[in-house]
Amino acid sequence: MGVVCALAGLGVLIAGYNYPRSWWPKEFVFEVYPNSGADLVGAAIVVLVIDRSARLREDEERRRQLVRECASSDHTVAGRALLELDARGWLAEGALAGARLIGADLVGSQLAGVDLSGADLVGAKLDDADLSRASLIGARLTGANLNRAVLEWAVADDAKLGGVALRGADAGGARLLRADLTHADLRDADLSGADLSGADLAHADLRGCDLSTAVLEGASLHSIRSDLTTRWPAGMRPSKEGEVDDAGKIGSRERTME
Repeated sequence: MGVVCALAGLGVLIAGYNYPRSWWPKEFVFEVYPNSGADLVGAAIVVLVIDRSARLREDEERRRQLVRECASSDHTVAGRALLELDARGWLAEGALAGARLIGADLVGSQLAGVDLSGADLVGAKLDDADLSRASLIGARLTGANLNRAVLEWAVADDAKLGGVALRGADAGGARLLRADLTHADLRDADLSGADLSGADLAHADLRGCDLSTAVLEGASLHSIRSDLTTRWPAGMRPSKEGEVDDAGKIGSRERTME
């Protein structure tokens, strides 16, 4: 557009030039060239800048629209929006960080390495989703479904995961410092090597959960439920009454710890 304007301006200058004696190209160039060149270039730059700004505004509006569509409870709509965000490179730029995605249907979505820090995913459907190495720092996932989801090496410090369904999920090596996992369904989940320091697991269902090599320093295990299939870190075992002693040793028979 800027080039077209520049050519049009040059045409107007030539057409409107009225040399007092006769029209000679050489004389026209000598008299007009020194000033008109700078004017035309300046006009072209202004037009190009305006066009660029307009395109940026359009892209930003499209990005926001796609983020809104990702929150859809319609799996087709949410999935298509997510694919376009990825194709345009906006996922990698953090388009979903802090996004409002309450109740979104993102079942089976590819979100590996995506920044979802601070996102509101309350009640979202993320079953079978790939969230490996994703950032969920401070994210709100209360009541969300992440059954069979992959969260290997994900970072979810201070995340709100109360009542979340993580049955059969693979969260090996994940970091969940101070995460709220109260009433979480962690049956058959793989949390081996996960760092749960300071996490709140009160009332969580840990039957069949693999916590071997997990870090549980300072974690709250009040009233958890586990059984013989629960795998604890070395040195941790439940007492006969199913209580945690002063050394933090946890047992291995089915019980509800109170």
